[in-house]
Amino acid sequence: ELLTRIDSLPKPQTCLVVTHGAILLHLWQYLLNGTTKFVLNNWKPEYYKITRNTGYYVVEVPKIRDPSTPREVNLVAALCSEHLKSLEKDTLEKFAKEEKVANPFAGCMQQ
Repeated sequence: ELLTRIDSLPKPQTCLVVTHGAILLHLWQYLLNGTTKFVLNNWKPEYYKITRNTGYYVVEVPKIRDPSTPREVNLVAALCSEHLKSLEKDTLEKFAKEEKVANPFAGCMQQ
C-alpha cells in the first residue's frame, strides 16, 4: 500500500517511519528476498545489524518507472547514530560513574 501511495503522489515527499529494529530486519529481508522484486542500491550485509537506540536509516523510494522491471530502492544512509555520541559522555554513563551516598538513610530521622 505504501508503494502505491508513493507512485500516486504528484511530487516527491518525505515520510518518517519510526519502528523497532526487528521490524527493519524484516523489511530488509522482504526487499532482498521477497516475492516482489526489488533492487536495493547501496546495500551491504552489515546493514542486517540492529542499529543503536534511536539510530536511523535513510531510504529513498522513487516512483516506479516500468512496472515490468524490479523496483529500485536507494539506501542513502544506514546504521546512523552520530546524534547519540554526545549522550555517551553526559547522561547515564556519567551518572553511573558518580559516587553514590553509602548510607541511604543518612539524614533520615531514626528511632
